Amino acid sequence: MVFLRVFNELLGDYVEVPESPRRVVSLAEDLTEILFMLGAGDVVVGVSSYCNRPSEASTRVRVGTYYKVSYSRLEMLKPDLILTTSAAQRQVNQELHSRGYPVFPVQLPTSVAGIVENVKRVGLLVNRYPAAVELEKKLLTALSSVISSALRRDASVYVEIDLGSPITVGQASYVNDMLSLLGLRNIYLSRRESYFEPDAEYVRRQDPDLIIYDPKPGDMEGYGRFMKALASRGWDGLKAVREGRVIVTEGDVIAHYGPSLILDTMPSLLNQVKRLLQSSSYP
Repeated sequence: MVFLRVFNELLGDYVEVPESPRRVVSLAEDLTEILFMLGAGDVVVGVSSYCNRPSEASTRVRVGTYYKVSYSRLEMLKPDLILTTSAAQRQVNQELHSRGYPVFPVQLPTSVAGIVENVKRVGLLVNRYPAAVELEKKLLTALSSVISSALRRDASVYVEIDLGSPITVGQASYVNDMLSLLGLRNIYLSRRESYFEPDAEYVRRQDPDLIIYDPKPGDMEGYGRFMKALASRGWDGLKAVREGRVIVTEGDVIAHYGPSLILDTMPSLLNQVKRLLQSSSYP
């Protein structure tokens, strides 16, 4: 088997990557989705417990969670490439690398364009570059369509993601970039951090035109629970709540930063936002 020595900036070291990997483990759901969309699902032998896109990914061996790895399962699978992301997986990346595993962390995107860039990067790593270019074209076409249909009004929005606790976003997040491309103004646009807990009083003062909530996947009671949470925070008087402009997603669609964010989530959110604004007293 032919190997390439590829420098990984997140590790600060070279990684030996097979010219055509045959046994790939993906520990990040966005990268798993990319692999399958590139037609490389046949070489994916293991995934994390959070990798459920596409549904076929759930048939692969679960190697661990986002933060912990089962080394006995890794030994069984004998991967020739392990794909991970940055940020929260920093520790597991260093651990895998120090143990001699062929781990290649891919940068967490801070913009929607970063998602497209990761498609190209993964395509290069698994020798599916032509397929990556075709997927890139598809994503850019979808983005162009969304941008041309974006809101022309300066509607403000508060976004909350359930990551175990209430989390919102600032400038340095792909979610904030997504909102801007949809024509929405994040009420935390001035914050330079990526992810942080919201301040109840600040949100009350901002009084957003819209609220978007992204629960955990499969949370069938997400809407009712969130509406109760809004009341407990004293947010039931916000105009977004009073005028019924609260969107609760099906779960884990905004928190997910794979290609489906561009292909499915962004068009769906834009349609929902337009419908709510048109059917309410929003100017």
